[in-house]
Amino acid sequence: MKRSKKLELCKSFLSTTDLELQNAVLLLGGSPALMRLQRFRAKVATADGFKSSHRRELNWLKGLLGLDQFEETENDEFFCFAELSPEDPIVPSLCLLYEQVVEVIANINAVPVAVHNCDINQAA
Repeated sequence: MKRSKKLELCKSFLSTTDLELQNAVLLLGGSPALMRLQRFRAKVATADGFKSSHRRELNWLKGLLGLDQFEETENDEFFCFAELSPEDPIVPSLCLLYEQVVEVIANINAVPVAVHNCDINQAA
């Protein structure tokens, strides 16, 4: 997949989930995480192709939304997450955002499989 197509997938994800993503990142990671997301959005907006730093930031988002970041209680983001109740109405939105970022990463990582047109009967 071309770098420009990967960039378009990334841009599309960021634009369609803009407000929900910012709210989720702020809730789960506090203002440092929100600032990181905003820097990422700015870099993607001005990029001319998909870069490894974009992949790294998407994986960071996946980790944050998937709650992978909270294994260490010394982590500042842990304290933002600790205040979240499983009954909170935002939890389904967090799950949906996680599924969307996983899908975007999978689409970006997808490698087209070469299909060979061969007739088995001809080979015999």
